[in-house]
Amino acid sequence: MADAHRRVADAERCCAEVLEQQSAEGHKLKEEWQKITAARQKLKEQAASSRNLCLVCFQLADWSTIPCGHACYCNTHGPVAKALEDRCPVCKGDITDGLKIFLGGFHP
Repeated sequence: MADAHRRVADAERCCAEVLEQQSAEGHKLKEEWQKITAARQKLKEQAASSRNLCLVCFQLADWSTIPCGHACYCNTHGPVAKALEDRCPVCKGDITDGLKIFLGGFHP
């Protein structure tokens, strides 16, 4: 009977070790996922801003943040971003206002 109790105790200890290891690995995976997600967002922002595309809808970025002047939103999403965020997604500077910009040609 003592042998059976010892085996049960060993099995419980083994299960606890496995659960602890899985928890640690899960935490590491979560951290890595967060890093990947942040890196993807940064790349998306860099790509969009380098092509003058809105960071939300990827249409022409025709709205500029003030005072830094980054064109990172369209005229639809710029005012929304200004209302929801207080920092430019490109330089992280304060957004105090925004301005519709015209990039040549006719814009209705």
